Amino acid sequence: MCASIAPMAVSAQENEEPTPNYPLIFKTSDAVANNPLLKALIYDLQPTIFINGPADRFLYGNAGFRAVECSPSQFAQLYVADPLFVSVELIRIKLKSPADAEILDFDQLQSFTKLTYILFLYEYEVCGNEEITDCIPMDVDEKITAANPNFIVLYELSVAGDQ
Repeated sequence: MCASIAPMAVSAQENEEPTPNYPLIFKTSDAVANNPLLKALIYDLQPTIFINGPADRFLYGNAGFRAVECSPSQFAQLYVADPLFVSVELIRIKLKSPADAEILDFDQLQSFTKLTYILFLYEYEVCGNEEITDCIPMDVDEKITAANPNFIVLYELSVAGDQ
């Protein structure tokens, strides 16, 4: 099952719940509804770099890589200058458990000149009894460090079982 929410407000009044510092957080299903190019980028087969470990990469496709997939623990490998990253438009970050709570510094990405989207894919029940519309955007916001973000953040909840 996939669940998500609409964009979050940037500011909060005194008695309201806190809102994310990063204003461009969208649920994936809303973002792709009227954007077939984004839908294809996320869901169709694209040349992709899969980062599984420090010296463990799998390249799907020959060149012009459009996506990178990694876990938060492997994210620092994206900080190095690498010509393979120049054409990447999407970074997909797979979150498998609450232990994947690392802060990701997007300001250190050197080679991602075409980066447009960051997708946080939650593969565990991140919210417990909380409303997804409150919980996931705040969780995503806590993971992002970016002084001048020039990308759109998406998220998707994909958990097996009844929801």
